[in-house]
Amino acid sequence: MNESEGIALRSWLADIASDVLDTQTAASADADTPSGSVDARTAEWQASLPHLEDLPPAQREVLALRLRDGMDYPDIAVRLGLPLGTVHSRIARARGSLGKNTS
Repeated sequence: MNESEGIALRSWLADIASDVLDTQTAASADADTPSGSVDARTAEWQASLPHLEDLPPAQREVLALRLRDGMDYPDIAVRLGLPLGTVHSRIARARGSLGKNTS
């Protein structure tokens, strides 16, 4: 194996490790926090309904799949064909925007 192949292999393995870590982090965050419970998601969804139209469509879509449909972050990423990090950031931005609207 030449040096450039070794660098490419290490980069590829690092990407896989990063994806696995992101998936495990998302799963444990949902399982360990109140926002992961069905009751908390339902309450958050109900509170967000009056303000959903204020969100950009991309944020509204991922938030609905998470809160209304109860989908996990990795499942949302697969369904929408998005990187897992994009799903995380869109949900975080949507929740941040909703927090400003409801305060």
